[in-house]
Amino acid sequence: MTDEKAISNAFREVQKGVTAKRWPALYGLVNSAGIMAEAVLPMTSGETLKQQMAVNFFAPYQHMQLASRLMSRQKAGSIVNIVSQVGELGSSGMSAYAASKAALTGATKSLAKELAPKGIRVNAVAPGFIDTALTSHYDDPAKQKVYGRIELRRGGTAKEVADAVLYLLSSHASYTTGHVLPVDGLFCP
Repeated sequence: MTDEKAISNAFREVQKGVTAKRWPALYGLVNSAGIMAEAVLPMTSGETLKQQMAVNFFAPYQHMQLASRLMSRQKAGSIVNIVSQVGELGSSGMSAYAASKAALTGATKSLAKELAPKGIRVNAVAPGFIDTALTSHYDDPAKQKVYGRIELRRGGTAKEVADAVLYLLSSHASYTTGHVLPVDGLFCP
């Protein structure tokens, strides 16, 4: 995930496959990998911060660099980054995670402007509390407390996030770029 050489090699192989007409042109990229380490500021090590930034920002940024080179050749493409409502709203004990996701949100908005003339759309999906492995460590009382701050009174599902991503990748969103789509059940901090 964060091995720059491996990432470059993977995109080089994609380009070879496209050039040889073994594969269709690269149209979409979804940056969905992420890690979340919860720790208050005094307990956040430099290594934890670096790891959060490496996985949640630097690797997706490199993917966008390489994918946009391929997409610009066909003057079409769609990039969707998975950011987080925590990057937008903040959360106690999650400053490193929030910073890494906020960085990706900022890059999404800037790259939408930069890549639009090349026919490449760049958007993001910002999940709120989604019932996945990342949130499985919450016990039931903690989940109920979070659900109480969500207007739909439940956690989201991975399918609901995937549906938002598919929409932004599709032609239904062909006039949408630079947008951060919340998938959060209307979270109220």
